[in-house]
Amino acid sequence: MGRYYKILLILGALLFNSLLSAKDDGVSTYRIEPHDYDFGNVLKDQGPLNCSFKIENISKKPFLILNVSTSCGCTKAMWSKKPIRPGQYGIIDIVYSNNEGAYPFDKRVLVKISSEDVPFVLHVKGNVISEVDNDKERYTSRIGLIGLMQREYELGDVHPNQTYKGIIPLYNYGKDAINYDVYSLCESLRVRCDKKVLPQSFAAIEYSLKLSDNFYGNHMDTIVISYNKKRFSVRKGMILLGYRVCSKRTSIVGDGPIATLSDEHISLGKVCGEKKANISLSISNSGTGPLNIYQIKIPENMKMSFSPKVLLSGEMLNINAELDLESVKKRNVAEMTIYTDSIKGAVQHAYITYEVSRSWRMIVLRVYSKIKDIIRLER
Repeated sequence: MGRYYKILLILGALLFNSLLSAKDDGVSTYRIEPHDYDFGNVLKDQGPLNCSFKIENISKKPFLILNVSTSCGCTKAMWSKKPIRPGQYGIIDIVYSNNEGAYPFDKRVLVKISSEDVPFVLHVKGNVISEVDNDKERYTSRIGLIGLMQREYELGDVHPNQTYKGIIPLYNYGKDAINYDVYSLCESLRVRCDKKVLPQSFAAIEYSLKLSDNFYGNHMDTIVISYNKKRFSVRKGMILLGYRVCSKRTSIVGDGPIATLSDEHISLGKVCGEKKANISLSISNSGTGPLNIYQIKIPENMKMSFSPKVLLSGEMLNINAELDLESVKKRNVAEMTIYTDSIKGAVQHAYITYEVSRSWRMIVLRVYSKIKDIIRLER
């Protein structure tokens, strides 16, 4: 009798769980940029590293950021506690302690909001180094006696209201110590240095870039380095820092390719768990010049064939993928990430939301499988 009582309990639990999973269809209610924040190379004694993520409410109802959890104690999170109304933004601030030593890091940040059943993941990463590169043969670009590895640096894509930090190493080729100074020609770019570098020794210039919302397009900022060559002589040189600002503004400084995704949020609604779902979207080049599509990253339960493509101005690429729903439970969000060289939004994200429904045949087969397992164990 006890055996059949257990079987009835399991059957009831499985049927009740299948009823709970029958929710209304839903689409994503938020937009966040970027999903990944890369600090690049930073020194281990450069202090705590800070970055912010801006989350936008793209639904018709307010929502709350319920919780933000990090993957370890070295990463702290703070977030907006007030309701985020439609069309408005909330802020998630992340602080990485940078006291774990010299190593590359990639910290996961799990965000739960009231309007979504499934939390989403942000990444904060970088490479902490103990000291600057001490191979003086690589410091071939000279400003007098000061050697640099290069005179132009490229940050890639940056976002307004984010802080980007990094270092520029240098080497003193002279026989005497050099007192030097650095300053920036851009208010958004702050720089500092140790003011003195010993003979035949290395040092580093630290920079911090934070842009306001009115920046967009391509930029090239200038860092000026100066030192006293002789008593009444000053030697100066320039270091260029280039980047592309990803902004909502449609105006672009300069010409170049622009990646435009047909659908950023795709809702499949309720789908049968015994079948596969087909996903179709497209990416086009709405700018000038060729657009390189380097890579498309997809989750494990998605299949597609892709090879790097080049789209001329006005051309479009259709992307077709197949989603395997066999091992998926309830509601899920799949993310497709497309890497390009677009001057506006080089990394494109498409989010596919869906809810898996199981037929009675599927539920009965699962219950039957559980019953067989119980009987086999009791024998």
